[in-house]
Amino acid sequence: MSTAIAQQLALVFMGRSLDTQWASSTANLLNGSQPSVALQTAFYNSAVAEGVFSTSDSPSQLVNDIFQNIFGFGASSFEQTAWGNLITNGTLTKETAAWTIFKSYLGATNVPDAYKLPAQSKLVAMNAYSTELAADAEANLALAGGGKAAAAARAYVSGVTSQATAATAISGVAASVDALTTASAPTYTLTSSAASVNEGGAINFALAATNVAAGTQQAYTITGVNSADVVGGSLSGVATIGADGKATISVTLVADAVTEGAETLTISVAGKTASATVNDTSIAPVPTYALAADAASVNEGGAAMFTLTTTNVAAGSTFDYTLSGVSAADVVGGALTGTATVGTDGKAMVQVTLAADATTEGAETLTMAVAGKSASTTVNDTSLTSTSFSLTTDTDTLGPLSMIAISAWRCSAVSNRGCPGGFRSIRPRGPSALKRSTQSRTICKVTSPSFAASLRAPPS
Repeated sequence: MSTAIAQQLALVFMGRSLDTQWASSTANLLNGSQPSVALQTAFYNSAVAEGVFSTSDSPSQLVNDIFQNIFGFGASSFEQTAWGNLITNGTLTKETAAWTIFKSYLGATNVPDAYKLPAQSKLVAMNAYSTELAADAEANLALAGGGKAAAAARAYVSGVTSQATAATAISGVAASVDALTTASAPTYTLTSSAASVNEGGAINFALAATNVAAGTQQAYTITGVNSADVVGGSLSGVATIGADGKATISVTLVADAVTEGAETLTISVAGKTASATVNDTSIAPVPTYALAADAASVNEGGAAMFTLTTTNVAAGSTFDYTLSGVSAADVVGGALTGTATVGTDGKAMVQVTLAADATTEGAETLTMAVAGKSASTTVNDTSLTSTSFSLTTDTDTLGPLSMIAISAWRCSAVSNRGCPGGFRSIRPRGPSALKRSTQSRTICKVTSPSFAASLRAPPS
């Protein structure tokens, strides 16, 4: 008798069979008597916990929910009003209304079969379910945990509305009980808060769990990016399930200023994966170069300075340069190639010292090429080829007594026949002078370019 009443309480309040332990303890409390108000209140609170009833239900809504549990259909407007008024005026309480309604229909002799048969069919199907459940410890444990297992047990009963549907349910009761184990197994879903995220931004991944105890931890891994792409540098961690059955994994991306293209960040946790695209928004800045000569021209023997100005180039970067337009002999050290090193100010200075080669070769254009740029300066030909003169006297033609003084100047102050730079000849004087017919001649040989020097007068 007590077991039957326990099954009726389960139908009225829960809309399903109880697990074996709950059913047994309820039967012991009944001890063959009608349920106490305290027991009815305990069942009402359990129904609220499972979402069958709600404390915010109006009296008419509560009546309708009770009818759905017992008969498989809602109460009529008249029934909602009549029973609702009894709750409203305090004749019944929300906690005791369900059992009172059940007894008033199933305990009377003049109740239509439309009410009796559905309720009786549900109870018959529930008895078969409880018998099967008693032989399956794992299913019993699952049902005791509530959740999806309780919802599955309720679905089994709600599908019974007649003797025929009861027979159908009973024929598949073993499978229905087995489903409790599956329904109570932990489940996880993983979703990302956005389809994509920019470098420097953050994205969240939500892990939702069912049939999982609060505090359960699940290890996760991050793939598709490297540790340098993630703030903190970690590609693994632990997600902890909260009381709401959820865990959030937040990943913040580094704005690394490295051009690498879009990447796909993937989180793997509890056998689930979710991904998001990491947009390459912090691209590497493009290096720029400019080369200039510090002066438009430089004299031989001087130094030409070239300045390579850069942006977005790391200090210490080196660049090979070449010199053209001059020969190795024109450059001190003879090197026409070298290396320019960028300083902390983004500049590289290259000094080219020119040789004063004393060779007349005309102006030249010195060009430096480095980092894809070129600049030039003019090398002025200031160290010209030198000009020399020589003067010789032929002593073989001088007489023994001749005395000749020869003076030569290369200046415009001295001339011979109007030509500057002539040689002045001084004739011997005094008593020892020779006769003009016997006077020896002075022979002078002068090298070019002084034409004037060749225009001298013969001695007289």
